[in-house]
Amino acid sequence: MSTPLDPQSQRPHFAIRVGDLDASLDFYAQVIAFPTRERDDAADVAVIQDQDGDLILVAGPRAGDLAPHLDENPLILKPRDVIEFGGADLPTLQERWLARGASADTISFIETPWSNQTLTVRDPDGYRLTFIVQTVLSQEETLAFFHQGPEALDDALAGLSEQDLDLAPIHSTGQSDEGEWSIRQIVRHLVDGDDMWRTRLQVALHSPDNLYHDWYRGNDLMAERLLYATLPLAPALALLRAGRAYAAQLVNNIPGAWERQFKMTRFGRTDPETISVGAIVRIMADHALEHVEEIRAIRRSHGR
Repeated sequence: MSTPLDPQSQRPHFAIRVGDLDASLDFYAQVIAFPTRERDDAADVAVIQDQDGDLILVAGPRAGDLAPHLDENPLILKPRDVIEFGGADLPTLQERWLARGASADTISFIETPWSNQTLTVRDPDGYRLTFIVQTVLSQEETLAFFHQGPEALDDALAGLSEQDLDLAPIHSTGQSDEGEWSIRQIVRHLVDGDDMWRTRLQVALHSPDNLYHDWYRGNDLMAERLLYATLPLAPALALLRAGRAYAAQLVNNIPGAWERQFKMTRFGRTDPETISVGAIVRIMADHALEHVEEIRAIRRSHGR
């Protein structure tokens, strides 16, 4: 028998809305091994616990206002949003998911040329759980991959027509899932991500004592409001190349730039995190090259 969630217990920061609470809780407990900690059938909500001990509110279709169940500044995710976790031995983790009933079509494993690994699984409602193993790189190695981004993207797009830019991933069924991003949308997301992180890099170099409050609130919302699906890519590609050159110029000429840090609140959180310039450059390098691999996979799936 379920009971109302204890208002005195720690409240989750993240929430996901799902179409079937029972199906979602079964998926998270049986496949991903995120157990249910609390459940309130009357409110149609439950709390699961991830591998790091953090709590996630799962709200069924009858759930109303989620604010009473969450912390003061929560993030309510939407289907296709990504929730990231640290990982280890991702091939073994993938085997476990498959053995527990996950469909191969819902799982994506990517090993990048620079040895990062990401393992992503889509839950029954399309939320993406991504587990990441990141290799350790030197400053020189990181900057080398950082500089590769624009050229790698140009190479991934070479030969595609304007119509080809609207191709989206296809699966073993021969169909694309509803809501999957096209190549055009992925490129726009990649470039805007670079632009946002470059601003944070400038804050770290110019005003490290100021707390930076992030405004970003989700991939799909940004894609919708900034017309990712329709606008031509030429200005975005030019921005990526110029922005990377500008960021590299700052890092290479400001003494001690790589180690400088700043504090920011991210994705609606009130607790600040400290990030170094070196970490920002690594994030930008990884983000671009990972999406380049995604674009290449889309091309392969369509024989392009």
